[in-house]
Amino acid sequence: MIFYCQDAHRAEHWPDHKDLCKTIVQMLEESGSSDLFQNMNKKNVVTWTREKFSLISEVESKLDRKLLDFEKEMFLFPKVCLECFENISLETCNKCGISFCNDDRRSVRHQELCKLFLLTFSLENQLLTIRQSTAPIASIEMLVSSSRKSTLQSIPFVTRIESLPKSMDQFISYIELDDQDIWERENPEKIPEIRQWLYSQVFTRPLTCFYGLEKLERWLESMVVHVIAAADDEKCEGGYWEVLLHLVPSLKNLRIVFIGSEVTELDPVAIDVCSGCFERGKSLVIEGVDLRYEDYFLTKFFKKPDIVIAYSLFVAENKLTLSENLRKTILTLGKVDAPFIVTEEKFSKNSIASNFMKIVLGPSATPLKMEVNLFKGDIIKRDILSGTLCYLNYGVLVYSGLYGLPISPTNEHSDSRSEHSEIEEECHGKVVEDMTNFKLK
Repeated sequence: MIFYCQDAHRAEHWPDHKDLCKTIVQMLEESGSSDLFQNMNKKNVVTWTREKFSLISEVESKLDRKLLDFEKEMFLFPKVCLECFENISLETCNKCGISFCNDDRRSVRHQELCKLFLLTFSLENQLLTIRQSTAPIASIEMLVSSSRKSTLQSIPFVTRIESLPKSMDQFISYIELDDQDIWERENPEKIPEIRQWLYSQVFTRPLTCFYGLEKLERWLESMVVHVIAAADDEKCEGGYWEVLLHLVPSLKNLRIVFIGSEVTELDPVAIDVCSGCFERGKSLVIEGVDLRYEDYFLTKFFKKPDIVIAYSLFVAENKLTLSENLRKTILTLGKVDAPFIVTEEKFSKNSIASNFMKIVLGPSATPLKMEVNLFKGDIIKRDILSGTLCYLNYGVLVYSGLYGLPISPTNEHSDSRSEHSEIEEECHGKVVEDMTNFKLK
């Protein structure tokens, strides 16, 4: 399940790999199989992905801990045929690493994806220190050779709405990279564009919120943003939300509350903003709440937001089923009188997010805007569901308000598993890749 180029590197990695390795060997012995994936249901991409997540849960139960990202990838992206998911008589491309069985080796999809997979592989190698770090933002700052404060210091203050950035590329041009030639000489092994791409990954979340504000024409002096279903890596990026103080002329006071079961509690903290914000009397406060949104909504600490946003809410496991917890979260959004923004890592007219929102809140839950996000992240990554590629926050849906929608008692309390089966089949029965979604920079 994991490969090394030589015994020396296997031995070097053994301290990080041994407990998982021993667990896998134990599971193989218990099953009497030489392959953990051998007896899985692989009739389509949905059942195959469900089986992989089920296997991850079993492994985590035996290990009595959550798997790290590099460990999860062993189960989510195993060495199998990209088309049929079997691992018999495989031929692996020595450029991109995609594998195919004898029947599928001449796949047209491989011709389309090869260069993009090669680029993704190169990026993942160059970002190893970040992907394995407990403090990803600090690692990014090391890689781009610039701290958060100095980066934000270089971003000008917009004084007129007409001057707002129209895309991620235009925004990145605001960041001064005068030392790019020096950086390239000192980092000859790095892809030259990687600094700009990393900035896009850091700023995509606040800029996606900015995109929603623009569509809603919601320019406030003080604003409370709830980031729901959040995780600690999003909270680590909290200081970069200062960019909204630079882009929204009217905005003086900004409070970002990161809410989710994977968020470490954090009492409200005033961020040390740049000198430009300080001189203009602008402030940024970050807070972390270790609760699901529906539970936070019922606490005495709940403060009404001006906007609610969720990044990739319908990703990974949640793409596969409308779980009870997810249904409760969506129902809570119908009780909060505030606009809602949600992103997807893929985008199509048959949006999974839009369908699930309508299942729970009814057909009136129609987005004001549903389109490709002009402020998506620029780094291509592998997509868990399709096995191909996607971008962070690629699609964006903007809801002007979900408050007071007519939710029937049956919908509010029923078993959601039967409710969405037809939608799920429609969403996932066929995975069609639109290769126009991807481009080489």
